[in-house]
Amino acid sequence: MTCPSPKRTIEGEAAETQGMNKIRELRSKAGLGLDEVADAVGVDVVEIALAERGVGMVRYDLGISIARVLDVHPGELFPGVRDLIDEINALGEDEMREAMLEPNRAEALSGAGLDPDLMPWYAIVRLKSGNERRYYVTSSEAKRIRQALAGPRGDGFLCFLADCRHVLLRLDAVADVRFTNRASYAPFDSEESAYEVVMVSGLSPRPERIEVTPDGGVDGDGPRPFAELLDLAARSGTSAAPLFVTMGADDGDERYVSVDLVEALEVPVGVVNPSIYDDGGACASQGAGGLAEMEVMGRA
Repeated sequence: MTCPSPKRTIEGEAAETQGMNKIRELRSKAGLGLDEVADAVGVDVVEIALAERGVGMVRYDLGISIARVLDVHPGELFPGVRDLIDEINALGEDEMREAMLEPNRAEALSGAGLDPDLMPWYAIVRLKSGNERRYYVTSSEAKRIRQALAGPRGDGFLCFLADCRHVLLRLDAVADVRFTNRASYAPFDSEESAYEVVMVSGLSPRPERIEVTPDGGVDGDGPRPFAELLDLAARSGTSAAPLFVTMGADDGDERYVSVDLVEALEVPVGVVNPSIYDDGGACASQGAGGLAEMEVMGRA
């Protein structure tokens, strides 16, 4: 099972979409920081950073809210579809979703980096261990998951972006997936979980939350084990992934976890790309540590 690698998603896609939206340019012009816009809109700072970089789809309502905070017309943020935004916003609320999902409009909005579906999507995943995980995804990521589940059964990982995190699901560990527009859900919070990886495995009846240091090492040019693991899983599945994930145990000893036992791994974007928190920096990974320095915190 394949999906965009973290490097391509964060760096390549951002380069491809530079100029597609002008969120960062207009935010800088307004003299506002990432955190100020995020607080005003009511989302995590990483969601604004990803939107600025053109990574994944920007939710339509988020785009409208950002424009309101920056005191600009939404079409100034997405100049390629300004006329279409005016056309959509002139419609009644009940007509908007149907109009946006019309193929030509949906294609234009997607091409500009806007999610054409106004409805929120939650993927509720039940794993064979009995654990349930909930993911808030855009319509494009929901489509990716559906296509993977409808395809030939594989032994690799399904990779997707969900609420500021890279998610890896081992396909043969998935019992069922339900898509819904309504679900109780706790949004990702960078202040609490910026460098907290969640691992679901056959070793524990509950998910383990593991504090990690970000990829890249102190100077930014060190090993990037999380990026490599995500990239390997994205390109080739378990056949190319390492047999064991190495981490530190809570007593200071080394710990090795078999990849075959890992059912799900949720890696915050900031772990792979710490500079996502930098208002003006490029999206190159930098930081310290990696898989070898993971410490089990004992929280579920």
